[in-house]
Amino acid sequence: MGNTLKDDMKIDAANCFLNTNDFAESVTFYPAAGGASRSIDVRITYQQESKDFGPINYDTERIEVFILKDESHAKGGLATPDRQSTVADKLVRAGDTLTEKFAFTGRILSESAHGWLLEFVRPKPVRIGTQQRA
Repeated sequence: MGNTLKDDMKIDAANCFLNTNDFAESVTFYPAAGGASRSIDVRITYQQESKDFGPINYDTERIEVFILKDESHAKGGLATPDRQSTVADKLVRAGDTLTEKFAFTGRILSESAHGWLLEFVRPKPVRIGTQQRA
């Protein structure tokens, strides 16, 4: 007997959306609870935000990260995002030269049977001349 629709969706989530040759990229994930960092394949949608708080302008880089729920999958995953910790789960994109990591905001943007869509942010880098500082 063939796969169920649920099985096919799980396969597509891993093999299509999380294919690093097409839509996905590998990131280094740092769990808030401690433990070793690990490489996870995710799909990232990049956003940039500016919020004006009177005399203070707060600029952030915001990314939406699709990640599998299955930690044991070959592409990596996250069984449950840590929404309670005062120290957030963090991630670093491959090739990122900034020292500031993206931090999980605690916002789960959506959830399916196979994955999470999570929000991560970091301060927007400030450019001075040709140099960049975080």
